[in-house]
Amino acid sequence: MKANSGMVALLLLFSCTEGTSDVGDLGSLLPSTDSGSEDLSTVDTTVITGNECIANQGETKRHLFIGGMVYEMTLKNQDPGEILPGVTVDYYDYCDEQFGSVVSGEDGTFSFYIPRGEFGFDGYAEFTKPGYPLFRQFDKPFKGDYIFTAYRLFEGPIFDGPLIMVGQKDNLGFAQGTFYNLMGGLEIPGVKVTASTGDVLYFSDALPVPDADLTETQSRGVFFIANATPGELIIYYTLPDGREGEKKVKVWPVNSYEDKTITQVGVPISPSVEL
Repeated sequence: MKANSGMVALLLLFSCTEGTSDVGDLGSLLPSTDSGSEDLSTVDTTVITGNECIANQGETKRHLFIGGMVYEMTLKNQDPGEILPGVTVDYYDYCDEQFGSVVSGEDGTFSFYIPRGEFGFDGYAEFTKPGYPLFRQFDKPFKGDYIFTAYRLFEGPIFDGPLIMVGQKDNLGFAQGTFYNLMGGLEIPGVKVTASTGDVLYFSDALPVPDADLTETQSRGVFFIANATPGELIIYYTLPDGREGEKKVKVWPVNSYEDKTITQVGVPISPSVEL
């Protein structure tokens, strides 16, 4: 029963809300490490390069406001959760260069400005607090004038149940994500997912657990990719209206951080899927 309750809390972890005046999908990473069969404690990121980093973005400089709130998911308060101070949020571009770091205040909020190039760049957020898993979140690119994000954490023991249910191996990667309409934020059911590595599962409406018998996202739009080779992970998807796409993110070995390392994936869809 505790594991099932934990999955309900897990579900709300995906409900991140971001606002931006200019939107689009994240860019790509170069190929992953080879096998993932041995006990890897880190993933080599030195080969990550590309045209979507902060560097070489042209002479026109603009500023991007990044702000948000951090919550802790609890069984008594799963939506939105309890405000959580003292969470360190670090931001990295796809050249693996840190471009920002901030700590949530007593009211759970954080904000800062950064300079950006004319076209923006891609990256991810890493957020953690002692006693919680390390989350790395991939969603929208860093472009436009502002981004607002709600980050959600919960204690490691609550998360252990889902990892056991999917047969997750410590030396391989784990990703959890959701499909949602960019306009309005509604989750998208009926999305079929495959992945370049790992096992795809979907969150069940019948019971709050991953169900290997499901073949598409259910009402919450949630999917899992278990036992992925650390490094680049390509998520291929077919929307219920027939449109196809892909999203490239990165996974780390689950045991690369003492309280586990989890990749979160948001896949904003535009134009919207009619629900």
